[in-house]
Amino acid sequence: MCAVIWRERGRAGSWLTRPVLVAFLFSVALHTLWDTNLFFFGLPVAIAGIYALRRVMAEGLSHQAEALSALSLMHEGPSTADSANTVVCQRCDTRFPATAIYCVRCGLALV
Repeated sequence: MCAVIWRERGRAGSWLTRPVLVAFLFSVALHTLWDTNLFFFGLPVAIAGIYALRRVMAEGLSHQAEALSALSLMHEGPSTADSANTVVCQRCDTRFPATAIYCVRCGLALV
């Protein structure tokens, strides 16, 4: 719920947008099913919750990747997304193109 409100901030005049309302109704439905009969609804509620969490995390990681690439802390030259052409930060294990100079997450020099 908080992730959706945070994502939707500043997009509209009000914080109460359609995605916020959908997230609220989804969380209310999951809590209602969980409280109704834990034995019968427990596993489906857990699966739905984990699925929703994975989607939010995937969206956050894609936004992070866009932000990191927008910082342009790269050497000049071609850059590809192959795993052979990437470098991994030794401090925080974040992957970057081989042309990256610094880790934008922790600041460690990659070269």
